[in-house]
Amino acid sequence: MQPAAIDMTHLKAGFQAPVLDAQSSFRAILNALSFPGRVFDIPAPPEAPEGWPPALAAAALTLLDADTTVYLDASARSPSAEAFIRFHAGAPIVDASGDAHFAILLNPENADFDTFRIGEDQYPDRSATLLCAMADFTSGTPMRLTGPGIKTVQDIAPAGVGAAFWMAWARNQALYPLGYDVVFAAGSAVVGLPRTVAADPVKE
Repeated sequence: MQPAAIDMTHLKAGFQAPVLDAQSSFRAILNALSFPGRVFDIPAPPEAPEGWPPALAAAALTLLDADTTVYLDASARSPSAEAFIRFHAGAPIVDASGDAHFAILLNPENADFDTFRIGEDQYPDRSATLLCAMADFTSGTPMRLTGPGIKTVQDIAPAGVGAAFWMAWARNQALYPLGYDVVFAAGSAVVGLPRTVAADPVKE
């Protein structure tokens, strides 16, 4: 099968220093998942597909490659997004969320989180990583995180997810060692939410 043609008229620029920026971006994502709930700056490309925060574009450039399938929700999928992924990462774009190693969600509140890969008993690493766009990390529902990588507790309030997401997250976290992982992206920063971490509403 011939690969899909790339519409170069919609192509956005990638990293200015591809190797160095990708290395720095990978460290930021690794730190975010190692220290859940903490905010880490990430090197942002000069351009991003329409509606994508710069940090989301950086995460996609860093994590996607020709061997990783990616699902884009309806808000994230556009000619510029498809060109960006195909040209810079070479990642196959799939139509079914359950077929994806990665998912890019501009509207995570409307996602069906129970459809994403959770891995297999012998291969829990065969799960999905969800890259979710946020407006910010402070104006959403306040949640308290506990688990590995957190000394006592860590509070976050990502704007863009509400009760439906956190209910899905509780189901996901209960599956450990199976389950998907989440990277929130807002502006030029990321916050990690690995499957090992429990999240509960902050009590007044």
